[in-house]
Amino acid sequence: MGHHNRGLAKGKLGQHFAAIIDFDTAIRLKPDYAKAYYNRGVSKHHLEQYFAAISDYDIAIRLKPDDAKAYASRGLAKAELEQYFAAISDYDIAIRLKPDDAKAYASRGLAKAELEQYTAAIMDYDTAIQLKPDYAKAYYNRGNAKFYLGQYFAAVSDYDLAIQLKPDYADAYYNRGIARAELGRAWEAKQDLQTALRLAEKAGDARLKSRIEKALQIIR
Repeated sequence: MGHHNRGLAKGKLGQHFAAIIDFDTAIRLKPDYAKAYYNRGVSKHHLEQYFAAISDYDIAIRLKPDDAKAYASRGLAKAELEQYFAAISDYDIAIRLKPDDAKAYASRGLAKAELEQYTAAIMDYDTAIQLKPDYAKAYYNRGNAKFYLGQYFAAVSDYDLAIQLKPDYADAYYNRGIARAELGRAWEAKQDLQTALRLAEKAGDARLKSRIEKALQIIR
């Protein structure tokens, strides 16, 4: 128990390699310790060792088949590997075990969006938002799904809500700018893109900064 708890503390500090060593010890001392496998999987996930994380989640689930969190986390790892159908299957189980898990609905929505199932994705985001009305990322992702369906006004409304909840949400400003450009509202689009650019520079997000600069060159 002590090694496991020390591993948890190290994981919270971002010391995932060190955390894994503690979880290894906890598992060696207690081979049926489902929590230790799960949390070792979480640390491996943070280190982008997705296949290894899935192996740990598999064991955690075998030892504790009703652990909704383990299914949801395994779904996230599969989504990182672009195994979206498999990820959705895990989210389905997680939701069945814990129907009030807003993040599981939002994650399933994101996987469906990756498969271009935008209407189904929106339904999952709706549920996530009902369960957690201050879920900025769910509003943002719902806005993205509406954008891909050509529902630009509705997308802008969702980006508005995401920005109200998270005023430094650079991606939301960027996407709202693009949606406003699609609606022919060039001046507002530029304002959003300029705000997104400042936030991206402040955050050191070079990839987003490059995308914004290209968009600003196109929008007239």
